[in-house]
Amino acid sequence: MKKLLAVYHAIVNNVVTWRCLEENIKLKTKGSHQYNEFMRETMIWLLTRPFCHRNTCDDVLLCAIEYGAHDMLHEILNTRDVYRFDISESKTLFDVTDFTRATKADAGSHSSSSLSIDSSRDYTEQFENSSTYLRELVP
Repeated sequence: MKKLLAVYHAIVNNVVTWRCLEENIKLKTKGSHQYNEFMRETMIWLLTRPFCHRNTCDDVLLCAIEYGAHDMLHEILNTRDVYRFDISESKTLFDVTDFTRATKADAGSHSSSSLSIDSSRDYTEQFENSSTYLRELVP
């Protein structure tokens, strides 16, 4: 698990640079609102992007739930500016987008000027799971 977490942290630390290089756009200023939104959008796309194994298609979150990878889920949920938002020293909010069917966004609801640069990659594409993450977590 430590090696997987190290890979996850490396991805989080480099995701904006990677996407800027992929789309051939100017690098965002680290820590800015634009940078944080770009990182959030890209991380959610990476975490919820389907991949197939053992004759089934899942995403990173479903695999972590299936294998009981508590440490991985904890790190994902606590990734600053992706799912966790520190409002003040005493207040933290969590955005659990896609954890319940009611909070799933429509595929076209997110808009960003950077999305039109590379039309071959849709960072707002939603993966429709057969059930919600919350249902998978609760026995």
